[in-house]
Amino acid sequence: MSLLSNFIKWVVQKFWPWFVEYVWPFIKEYVLDLLRFCLKKLSDLFKSSFSEKQDQRFEEADAKAKQADHKAYQSNSEDEANKYRAIADIWREVAEQYRRDKEDLQRELDRQTEAVHAFSIESVDRMDIKADFSESHTIIKINETARTLPTLQM
Repeated sequence: MSLLSNFIKWVVQKFWPWFVEYVWPFIKEYVLDLLRFCLKKLSDLFKSSFSEKQDQRFEEADAKAKQADHKAYQSNSEDEANKYRAIADIWREVAEQYRRDKEDLQRELDRQTEAVHAFSIESVDRMDIKADFSESHTIIKINETARTLPTLQM
């Protein structure tokens, strides 16, 4: 039996089962940790960006409501004051709607992030790794995707 045949036999009988049982679970946990980290960072980035925009919109609407209140206070007639109070009420409603939209969209982002997180973990957990070793080729198969690896030169 050639050196290459002995090596392939050792890989098939000893190394690969050991790798799949002990090394792959460690690598899989690392991959899961990396996915969790990336998803959290991406989610935080979206939340921050969206939150800043919504906060800015809220502040602008609130400022316009205060400006209209101020104009109502400075008005010379009751009709003009009522007009500005109505405008202020509208801007307060707009500001409140921005606040509610922010909360709703943040909840939806949390829900979507959790769904992607669960899907990612499930996908990695279901990952099935197999190998077919021979003297002429090696095929690695992950789930339904197979790749023929270059021949190992000795």
